[in-house]
Amino acid sequence: MACSSSSEERPYAELIESGYDPADLYCRDAIDEMFTADEAASLTSWLNANRGHQFGDDELDRAMAGDTRTFEVALPIAANIIGFGAISIGGGNDCIVVNEIADIAKSPLGFAVEGYYDLRHHEPLDRSIPARHQFCSLYIMDGRVIHDYAELLDLWRAGRIKAEDHGYLPGSCADVPPIDNEGIPF
Repeated sequence: MACSSSSEERPYAELIESGYDPADLYCRDAIDEMFTADEAASLTSWLNANRGHQFGDDELDRAMAGDTRTFEVALPIAANIIGFGAISIGGGNDCIVVNEIADIAKSPLGFAVEGYYDLRHHEPLDRSIPARHQFCSLYIMDGRVIHDYAELLDLWRAGRIKAEDHGYLPGSCADVPPIDNEGIPF
């Protein structure tokens, strides 16, 4: 998970091993995304109080309740570490946003939180429909960009796109016609 708290300058030279370059924003971002001990304790308490019993399965709900764990990061970090914000996302790896704590101005914790996940090497629980990472990251169809999972499922059900039926490989993009990038908003 990544944290965004105050804009307070941190002692990066002390928190990043020798070889730290003040112009290297990747290392700085890695430090800025880390929680303080107090922030980790607050988030753990909030998750345990607000995120239990959401699966609709009593046995799973009991197993997951109060199962939030944190670990301490050894400091200083290596000078070649990057934060999650530098990782390309979409498909099987992405960020999950908990609406109540994603906006620092509205968060009851006093800081914002996003979580990174990578499911590309895991089997989906429901094998009757393709997992998000089995589709291409985005499709361009009918003159527009499509990347929303629900819409991709609708297109798959209608037979307009295909998904690979094996593990973690990205979906087949062969069905998407070549396009001219002019006029497409990015």
